[in-house]
Amino acid sequence: ARQFVEAQQKTMRGGWQPGTEYPDPRKLVEHELTRVMRPLLSHDQESRYKAELEKRAASRKQVVIDNLVAKLDGDLVLSSEQRTRLIEALSANWKDAWGQSLQMLMNIDSFFPNIPDQIVTPILTDNQKEVWRRIPKNSNVFWGFSFGGGIVENDPLDDPELAAAQKEAEARDKK
Repeated sequence: ARQFVEAQQKTMRGGWQPGTEYPDPRKLVEHELTRVMRPLLSHDQESRYKAELEKRAASRKQVVIDNLVAKLDGDLVLSSEQRTRLIEALSANWKDAWGQSLQMLMNIDSFFPNIPDQIVTPILTDNQKEVWRRIPKNSNVFWGFSFGGGIVENDPLDDPELAAAQKEAEARDKK
């Protein structure tokens, strides 16, 4: 817990640096629980506990990736091949910081993680790359709660590239 509090205090004092990954509170708790429970559990119980933690982490990762791709599909109008390639790219380059809180998925327009361009842009068309560059990315950690609850969404009718991207995607899918 100390590591988590120190990271929060550092952020409050302006010590946050771009690219810094802060400790995941869930992982800190899991680590401490594992350490404390180890002497109390049989080897089989400990193995089952670790296996359950791994399943939960894999499930969380898949939920976040699916939601990130759905968000990008809404913004970029991806083809089915692009969606598949994006899922593969995000899985292969996964960073736990991209999904520290599942609650961030409710506000994904405000808390989209800072996924490096080199993971996403090779999959996109030129028009989609323009839209991708305008998606606001949040380098900060989402601590698991939201302030104000207000969400401002982009109106797709205001996006001139959206129509072109939709036509491109339809043409690719017809091939």
